[in-house]
Amino acid sequence: MAYRVCISDADVLINLIKAECIEILRLMFEEVVIPEKIREEVSQKTKGQDFNRAIQAGWIRVVSFKDLSPVQKAAIEIFNTSYRDALDDGERHAAALANELGIRILLSNDKGARRIIEHNTGIHVMSHWEYLVWCVSEDKLSVDEGESYYKAVEAILDRPVGSEFKTLMKRAKDVIDEVKRITTAS
Repeated sequence: MAYRVCISDADVLINLIKAECIEILRLMFEEVVIPEKIREEVSQKTKGQDFNRAIQAGWIRVVSFKDLSPVQKAAIEIFNTSYRDALDDGERHAAALANELGIRILLSNDKGARRIIEHNTGIHVMSHWEYLVWCVSEDKLSVDEGESYYKAVEAILDRPVGSEFKTLMKRAKDVIDEVKRITTAS
């Protein structure tokens, strides 16, 4: 079963595009929503035809600020102002949009942003490797496939996670349990 929707920060998308495995997001999500700001950042940092194809196919949906209602714009502006000093632009815009649209899962590798977002909102933040573990736990990928994708992403990171995938699988149990709770409640 693919879950309906998540929102993503640029870092996860950029890493998956560079590792040539952006399509794995479709294993668990029918749609990945991103704010215009994230589209700009991802486009700037990748030469990703895969990214543009995903947008054209409609499974990555770009939400432009100008297309939101006045009430949504105001709520997003309040969120962005409130977290201006605590979160980088990408995480702030993604979290603000997720918060306003009621999207419960945000893909991001930023640990600091994760603590702030999870503590102050109902949004759960999931890293790329936690996503892979989730795919394995839901039998969308075998352990070997998950590990292969993990290694592909690790190979392109400036600061790799540096742990074995099977070790991360054990560490991620609580995270995966929370994601399962969120996705079955929606």
